[in-house]
Amino acid sequence: MKLQTLRGEFQSLRMNDSEFISDYFDRVQTIVNQMRVNGEKLDDQRIVKKIMRSLSARFDYTVAATKEGKDILALTVERLMSSLCSHEQRMNQRINSTIWSKPCRVKHLLEVVVANKVAEVVVMAEIEQDTTTSTI
Repeated sequence: MKLQTLRGEFQSLRMNDSEFISDYFDRVQTIVNQMRVNGEKLDDQRIVKKIMRSLSARFDYTVAATKEGKDILALTVERLMSSLCSHEQRMNQRINSTIWSKPCRVKHLLEVVVANKVAEVVVMAEIEQDTTTSTI
């Protein structure tokens, strides 16, 4: 009965959108280990296929590239995890660089707005001074 429950858990595994790949692999590995302890024979190919089918959408391109470029039958769980962790790190670096560059763009925009406002005030002051000087 325990093995049947674990099989159901394995089949229903899905990666959450906000979940790190290492956390998802830990969840998968925990269930796989419990299944093996209870007598289930799971090979890497079955686990790799399950993982690739159940990843969140942000890994769609990586999964497609992996299917095209690598022999899935020879791909181990460890190599898949390594590949997906590398991809996740690259995505996070891009996101972080975008986040950090936005304040710089906002700061630059504010500087331009302030400079324009200062120039406007200077021009208005000069016009006012010219008006006062010409009326005297």
